[in-house]
Amino acid sequence: MDEQNPTQEEWRQLYAVMDRVKEAAPWEWMEETDIFGIQNPETGVLGFVSVMGSLGEHLAVAVYLGEEGLAGFWEMQFAGPYLTPDMVLNVPQLQASFEDRNTLHQKDRDVIKELGLKYRGKLAWPQFQSYAPGLVPWYLTAVEARFLTHALEQMLGVTARLEDDPELLDTEDDDEYLVRVPTKQDGTWVWHDERHQVQSPEAQSTSIYLDRRALELLQSLPPTLGTIDVDFFWTPVPVLGEQARPYYPYMLLLLEPGSGMILGTETMIAVPSMEEMWGTMPMKLGQMLARSRLRPGFIRTTSEQVASYLEPLADHLNLEIQLLDDLPNLENAKEMLMGFLMRQ
Repeated sequence: MDEQNPTQEEWRQLYAVMDRVKEAAPWEWMEETDIFGIQNPETGVLGFVSVMGSLGEHLAVAVYLGEEGLAGFWEMQFAGPYLTPDMVLNVPQLQASFEDRNTLHQKDRDVIKELGLKYRGKLAWPQFQSYAPGLVPWYLTAVEARFLTHALEQMLGVTARLEDDPELLDTEDDDEYLVRVPTKQDGTWVWHDERHQVQSPEAQSTSIYLDRRALELLQSLPPTLGTIDVDFFWTPVPVLGEQARPYYPYMLLLLEPGSGMILGTETMIAVPSMEEMWGTMPMKLGQMLARSRLRPGFIRTTSEQVASYLEPLADHLNLEIQLLDDLPNLENAKEMLMGFLMRQ
């Protein structure tokens, strides 16, 4: 038996609680920001439960994982109309949703068939997915399936209590949350309320990598190019790597602003982590410039994050970084590349 995959009984329990979720339809009276916590009985990690679907478009329950997941949830809320797909996909979470049959993966349909379950109609088919930064939403592991089952059961209990106590989730402090905490009694989990202070995760220092040989070569060159435009962005085209789970690559793009000519591109992936990828990006840019024997005097970008990560490279090469609101040629090149990738 593969311990990574849920057993048939674990799947059965998860689908059974989803049937109860559909019947309860908590999205009819709960907002996405009516959020509460649940502690994973197996790992102790906190998840934060949010019900989606008040507009009737995406019926789902998400469990945002840990401080990082909670911070990502609030970042998405504050983004409003500026919310992008990669912002959603990079938030660690487990999600249980109701979909049309044609959006399910074959593995989802196989599990439903093996369990002898029947669903019919639009937004009626349960689907369960795990989200992780840089990776394509994927199938649940056994541990994730068990935790999601607990979370859905606790969500049903909390939503039922909200009818009698509309202030159940209210707190005096924005950083305080109702958290459902389990204790083991006579071999079963018994749940109780606690109030937890949950701070935003501390900003971790990211190691910035540079290539010494590339820097030495570039430092030996006279200025060969006045300005280059640089962007580093997520691409929506999943790629299957060495691991079974596909990933979404990021692309480093260099452009000569006068002619709009693309000087180079480099594909990168968020392995072993998103922070590691970003920390490596300045090294990749230095290597690209060294291969082309190009030493610009200015780097322009529209991304504050790109500008921040390129500062060490700029310091070594005596470059000036210019952060601008709009670079039309760079945006056109980006759109062209995205269109090409989508057609592959």
